[in-house]
Amino acid sequence: MLARTKMVLTLAVMALLAAVLTGCAGGARTTGTAAAFGTVPRDFSLGVTVFEAELRPGESLSFEDRARAERPARYVIEADGVLRTAVGDSATPGSFPRITRRLDETQLERVWQLAQTTGVLDGAGRIENVNTFDPRRDRPIAAVYVQADELRRHAALDLATDDAAYRLVDELARLAWIEQRTVDVESVQQTILREQAAGAGER
Repeated sequence: MLARTKMVLTLAVMALLAAVLTGCAGGARTTGTAAAFGTVPRDFSLGVTVFEAELRPGESLSFEDRARAERPARYVIEADGVLRTAVGDSATPGSFPRITRRLDETQLERVWQLAQTTGVLDGAGRIENVNTFDPRRDRPIAAVYVQADELRRHAALDLATDDAAYRLVDELARLAWIEQRTVDVESVQQTILREQAAGAGER
């Protein structure tokens, strides 16, 4: 009888321990480190402001002709997955754009992974504050603010040379339904022929 009672108590303790361990595993989403792929911290938020490169004298390039990742824009992702977007002159670091959409879990996971690859959370491109940042204007720059697992980072990333930053911004633009520039090959060829003909006539 005593042996049976001990066995029952042992089984009960093991069941309780299993339940506790399972509960701890289930809470990994809220307590994992910012460096762990596969989990999006509950406080993850992101702000990205893109500063376009200024044109040199004599250059001409419309807003639509720029690659979408290099167009002046501001993207904000809040902790609840809401994406806010502004483009053009209103896209400044201190602005709070209108709601564009709410990201689903897969989309938010994708953005989180891309944000990690930039290295901002590890100190890459660190600056004091995006709101007071004065960027170089000879190249497209992304001023980035990231919060994850109570860690906050401000950074400036060169979109002309930083592939990870470029992919992050391009994904944000895609999620905001900003279309990539499409080239009309026939139109371009006709323009080249007209310019060549005009040049030959001048000679």
